[in-house]
Amino acid sequence: MNLLPAVIGDFPTSYYIYEGILWIIFLGLPALSIWKFKKLKWYLPLFVFAGWVVWYGSYVEPQKLVVREFQIEIPELPSLRIALIADIHVGPYKDSQWVQKVVDEINTLEDIDLLLIPGDFIFGNATKFASELAPLKDIQIPKKFATLGNHDHDIVEPRNTTQSKTVTETLRSLGIIELKNARYFWEEQGIWIVGVDDNDLGYDDLGKAMGEITQPKILIAHSPDIVDEVTQIPNLIVSGHTHCGQIRLPWLGAIPFVIPSHNGKNLERWWYPDKHVFVTCGVGEVGPRARLLNPPEIVVLEVN
Repeated sequence: MNLLPAVIGDFPTSYYIYEGILWIIFLGLPALSIWKFKKLKWYLPLFVFAGWVVWYGSYVEPQKLVVREFQIEIPELPSLRIALIADIHVGPYKDSQWVQKVVDEINTLEDIDLLLIPGDFIFGNATKFASELAPLKDIQIPKKFATLGNHDHDIVEPRNTTQSKTVTETLRSLGIIELKNARYFWEEQGIWIVGVDDNDLGYDDLGKAMGEITQPKILIAHSPDIVDEVTQIPNLIVSGHTHCGQIRLPWLGAIPFVIPSHNGKNLERWWYPDKHVFVTCGVGEVGPRARLLNPPEIVVLEVN
C-alpha cells in the first residue's frame, strides 16, 4: 500500500498509468469488439469518437483556463471581490509555465481585494516540484492567504515533515501568508480570515484556528467536508479538493465515487448557500491527466 506514495515525485511517469488505462478502456474495447464481431461499420465511429474524447480531455481542456464570476449575498460581510484558486498541483502535469499563465490571468482581474488558495500546491515530491510555484510571487494582490492540502503533506510515515515544511517555506518566500490553524484580523474590513491545515488527512484544528472570535469571518479549508466539523458555520467557507469530479459527463455531472469527499455530490461544485461554502474546481489535475466538461478555473466571488 505504501509503494506508490513512496515513489511519487521520483518516478513521475508512473502517473501515466492512469492515462494508459483510459486509452485501453476507450480504445481497446471498441477495437476488441470490431475484431470479435466483425461489425466495423458500427464500431469504427465509436472508436474514433472515443479517441477524440481521450485526446481532448488529456491535452486540450486541461490547458483551457477560464474565469468564472459568482455573485453571492452574505449580509454579515462587507462588499468584497475575492479571487479564489485551488489545487494547482505542480508536478508531472503542471509546471511553472502553467502557474505563470494562472498568475497572468489573475493580474488582469480588476478591483480584487483578496486572494484565497485552499491548498494542494503539489502533486508529487515537494522537494522536486515546489520551485515550479515561483511565478506566484508576481501576483499583484496585496493580501494573499493559503492553507495546505492533503498533497502538501507526507502520505507515508513520518508524516508532516519534509513535504509540508518545504511547501510552507516556499509559500513564505513567495509572499503568501499560510494560515496553519491560525487567523488574521483584517482591520480595515473588520473581519477575520481563518485557515485550517489540511482537514482531509486530519491536520486541522478548528478550535485553535477559530478561538472565541465573534466578528464576521471567512474560513479557508482544503476540503469542503469541514462543514461536518464546524459547530457554528462561518459567514463564508472556501474550499477545493474535489476538482468538481475533474471528469464530468453530460447530464450526469461528476461521477459520484470519484469525488474525494464524505459528502460526495452534495458538496461537489460551486456555491452552497445553506452551508455557506464555495467549492472551486481548481486549476490542476491528479490521477489521470484529464479534464472533461470541467476546465481549470479561477473564481471571482463578488460578495454583496
